[in-house]
Amino acid sequence: MPSQTLFIFLDESGNFDFSQSGTRHLVMSAISTTDPDQNLRVLGNLKYELLSSGINIPNFHASEDVQQVRNLVFSNLVNLSITGAKTFWIRKDDPRCGQGNPLLIYRHFGSAFASWAISQKEQTQAETVVLVFDRALSSRERSTFRSATKGLFASFDGGYYVFFHNVHKDFNGQIADYLAWAHYVDLERNEKRPLNALPPHFSEAQNLFNWMYRAQ
Repeated sequence: MPSQTLFIFLDESGNFDFSQSGTRHLVMSAISTTDPDQNLRVLGNLKYELLSSGINIPNFHASEDVQQVRNLVFSNLVNLSITGAKTFWIRKDDPRCGQGNPLLIYRHFGSAFASWAISQKEQTQAETVVLVFDRALSSRERSTFRSATKGLFASFDGGYYVFFHNVHKDFNGQIADYLAWAHYVDLERNEKRPLNALPPHFSEAQNLFNWMYRAQ
């Protein structure tokens, strides 16, 4: 197989507010692809079709899109070039969250997704991994997330890069947003419709702390 790059895009749904006014769950999802251009074409075509019919779509954002647009995005997911999809989530009242320290929780999420990324790398035989996460993180949170993933990738040959972009400006990041949101509304308010609209290979989700203790 020729040399190729595996791209992984991550996004989250919920928030880091651990008070009574915060969300009850925090969800983080990732999609992997060796052909991100294919996904640009699929969702780009959908965006311009919507614009030509008078629907203003600067970018796809699951929590803000109207139902008509969501339905169209979900129906197009089967046409995407996706090698894998993974979701980890936590419930904030879980005692294993401790005091809800964002740096510690980002470290846990980073380690979990790095392990998953390694399995995706082996599956695709990619030589380079590029992981793209949301730039909304603070500099300390970015450093924590990067350090949590770096050690796990130190042992393999090839490149490994972590970048922080505005993922909602990239169609691949918007796919991760839809994936995280579908799992979030299922967990947060038992809304099954978005989750049931996902292709089967998008549905894998695990409680982050359960995964951590099984991995030890």
